[in-house]
Amino acid sequence: MRKRSGKYKLGFTAGALLLKESVNVANLYLHIRNWNQVKENIISENLLQVRTVASSKRLGNEIVSRLENLTIDQLELLSDGTLAEKKAMAWLAVCKKYHFIAEFAAEVVREKFLKLDYHLTRDDYRIFFNAKAEWYNELETLTEKTKVKIQQRLFRMLIEAEIISPEGIIIPALLPNRVIEVIRKEQCSMLVIFPVYDNVAGEKK
Repeated sequence: MRKRSGKYKLGFTAGALLLKESVNVANLYLHIRNWNQVKENIISENLLQVRTVASSKRLGNEIVSRLENLTIDQLELLSDGTLAEKKAMAWLAVCKKYHFIAEFAAEVVREKFLKLDYHLTRDDYRIFFNAKAEWYNELETLTEKTKVKIQQRLFRMLIEAEIISPEGIIIPALLPNRVIEVIRKEQCSMLVIFPVYDNVAGEKK
């Protein structure tokens, strides 16, 4: 079997959901509407409140690379929405950048939810990872340390986004109407990154 490469970005080992920081960066972008200027201001104003310029640049680049995938409507909801709306938009930004996370959310978390199997386990993750590694070189060549870190970061983000509880229980997503609207307006299929039923995701069985 010939393996593929280049599909998955795996840089999310550098951070978690980064909700507060993402909201601050979204606010700044909506004010100046220029991502390059946003990156400069993050450093010059120490917007993310980190100790070194290198850390500010690294974290700023990570957040910008997520948020620049959102539409203006989605950024505005991240900036001014309720806490639930902000978390949903931050999770959407993560999934738009990292296909690996989006696929795990849709193919594992949501599918278990639809089957009324609400306990997400490390074994579920390992089965998913191994299946993807059979097709994509960048997964197979990772060190064991990096594999562990990817799993830890992913589960941490799932908890912070309230997709699962700290005990690994899948939480049904009661998405606010505005979240559903801004996602459907752009790409209805992205709703499957949340534990929602087919009528919400726009899917027909």
